[in-house]
Amino acid sequence: YSVCATNRSYMRPKEEGGKHQFPLERLKDSDAKILDNLPEIKVGGKVLPRLLTRCDMGFKIDGEEVDPYVNEVEFVPSLYIDEHPFLIDQTLGKQMVDITCQFVGVSKEQLKKQPRDLPAKSKSE
Repeated sequence: YSVCATNRSYMRPKEEGGKHQFPLERLKDSDAKILDNLPEIKVGGKVLPRLLTRCDMGFKIDGEEVDPYVNEVEFVPSLYIDEHPFLIDQTLGKQMVDITCQFVGVSKEQLKKQPRDLPAKSKSE
């Protein structure tokens, strides 16, 4: 999802249910090129997907539209959860399960078959 943050407000593009016009396709094209060039995430020799990455992009300087540019790339970004209608926490939870399953080598189907109750701890633990 996309959010435009200024020092006074947050805005969403019309294409995503907001009220403002932005060169969203140009920004997304630039964003895709950036994400394609980020290094892989490897843990224990396994390449894992990203949990969440936000590209902070700009397209105006002194009020004039310019080619999109990158301000920063964040792997722990602000979510702006009050500024969009998406259930990002649900999406992130699903991605966490996917990443964990890939890391431990278990399919989601196998995970669903596992007992939900954890064994009771013994007094010696």
